[in-house]
Amino acid sequence: MAAGICKSVGGLSTKIHLGCLDEKNAISIVLTGGEVPDVKQFDAVFQQLPENHDLKNAIMDKGYDSNPVRETLALNEMVAAAEGEPDDRN
Repeated sequence: MAAGICKSVGGLSTKIHLGCLDEKNAISIVLTGGEVPDVKQFDAVFQQLPENHDLKNAIMDKGYDSNPVRETLALNEMVAAAEGEPDDRN
């Protein structure tokens, strides 16, 4: 398997995980195979944010919604807003 590509029943797939400062500025990019859970990529994306950012909100897909992610955001004085309801928070 090449990095960032996986084979599934539907064919090859890739996920692009982005961390953005706003609608125009992506500052963190992580590529994975399509089978990799989103929540497992949160730390890799979050660690690429600039140290002195002034972000207050994290808008994310429900695949990133978990208690550990919310705790990390709270420690950094950020509020999480996930799309849809979480399947479970582990």
